[in-house]
Amino acid sequence: MKMVRSLLLGTAAGLVAAAGAQAADLPVKAKPVQYVKICDLYGAGFYYMPGTDICLKVGGFVRAQYYSGHGSGGTTGAYFGGNGVAQYTRQNGAGQQPFLIRNRAVATFDTRQATDYGTLRAYLLLGFTHENTTYGAPSIYFTRAFVQLAGFTVGKAVSFFDFFSAAAHGYLSFHGTSDTGDGGWNVLAYTWQFGNGVSLTLSAEEPRRQSILNAGATGTVFAVSGATGVLNSNPNNQLAPFGNAITDTNYGEVRAPDGVVALRISQAWGSWQVMGAVHDVISGFYASPTGSTTGNLIFGNPSDKIGWAIGTGVRVNITPNDQFQIEGTYSEGAVRYVTTTENAGRTSSALFSGPTSLGWGPLVDAVYGPNGSSLQLTKAWGVAASFEHKWNANWRTSIYGMYNSFDYNPAATAFIAAHTCGAAPGAVAPAVAATRAAGSITAISNCNPDWKQWFLGSRTQWNLNPGFYIGVDVLYSKLETAFQGTGFYQAVGGTPRPSGTYNIRDVDNVSVSVRVHRDFLP
Repeated sequence: MKMVRSLLLGTAAGLVAAAGAQAADLPVKAKPVQYVKICDLYGAGFYYMPGTDICLKVGGFVRAQYYSGHGSGGTTGAYFGGNGVAQYTRQNGAGQQPFLIRNRAVATFDTRQATDYGTLRAYLLLGFTHENTTYGAPSIYFTRAFVQLAGFTVGKAVSFFDFFSAAAHGYLSFHGTSDTGDGGWNVLAYTWQFGNGVSLTLSAEEPRRQSILNAGATGTVFAVSGATGVLNSNPNNQLAPFGNAITDTNYGEVRAPDGVVALRISQAWGSWQVMGAVHDVISGFYASPTGSTTGNLIFGNPSDKIGWAIGTGVRVNITPNDQFQIEGTYSEGAVRYVTTTENAGRTSSALFSGPTSLGWGPLVDAVYGPNGSSLQLTKAWGVAASFEHKWNANWRTSIYGMYNSFDYNPAATAFIAAHTCGAAPGAVAPAVAATRAAGSITAISNCNPDWKQWFLGSRTQWNLNPGFYIGVDVLYSKLETAFQGTGFYQAVGGTPRPSGTYNIRDVDNVSVSVRVHRDFLP
């Protein structure tokens, strides 16, 4: 009996020991770990990058936009880019498009880190865009890539000359202002903060170069669209307002950045800014008397000049639901401080209208003529204004307008008249006729290059929530043309628009855009 009891107790003890050993081998539930930690130092949406003290916010947007009567691209507009020769020609994929679809997706990365010198910030914006005119893969772009520390801003941000925000109150309103916000701008700037919302910025920026017209070659003519669609790409210095892009032809090398200064006050009532810029206007060489387009080292070049621009603007929060902004700018030799014409689409303003009419205005920083002449700077001024009213938390309507004027002094006008306009109507000079290229306009009856453009639009937007909206924008624009009269147009091969005498007159246009937009953590 004692033996049986000993065996039972020994077995029970063994089972207990075995059970204890198995329990010791089971995994123990780990304590909760916060792998992504919220960073509340810089606002909503920031998180600490694991293992660092760097705070990161990832944002972006997805957008679909539809255009009617707005030109060959969403950013070119009706009067810029390759909109002229193929308009009303029924050519697929070329020139003015009655209907356009553009889709965009953007991702933004904003990092902040505390240092002994203040917050170190690095910001990147990248995206893709695809339009139905490209018939290919979407294009990738970067419009922001900058670093900020201790008052410095270095990289691709926006120009510190900018004040008026075209995108704040419209989808189609960017051409009549100095706003570089859409494409971004390369800057190296320092900002002093004086307190109470007062700041002063000095900035060395990417030069806003439009182009310089060398009107000194004998027999030169204006061209509506040349073989390659760029300024002075054809023989005898032809100007191509309908080209796809105006390069820096007849500009000299880039020797210095533009200098920008801006004084700003930003407070609860709104903001005010006064700004100025200086710009190096440096030309290429004089043209050879035999008709060289690009000039020749033997003949030298005009002395350089300093272009400049000044402006001021004010933004007022009239009520919590009403905002008004206005800006005025004046420039000499720096027209892109009045109208940006976008980063890559620096063409002159131009548009065919109907079968035998066209309107256009040359957009250049300066003009020079034969050997020994000096640079004649183009004068330009503009004003832009907008007003927005929020009907309620979901609905808002804005109205906006812009006006630009471009003036060529008597010397510049004389150079153009003597060396570019060509012979009188019906009597094309042999020197001009022999060199007349496809797309050129000769025999211009009125050689006055001054012109104006203005825009008036309204946008209504429905915000379903703070990050998602649907809106429609309607824009009326008018080009009060230079050279109003007649001219002989030489046809471009491959297009049905014939050669002949065309009326050069004021033209107008109506654009409509519908946008569907979703933000996430902007």
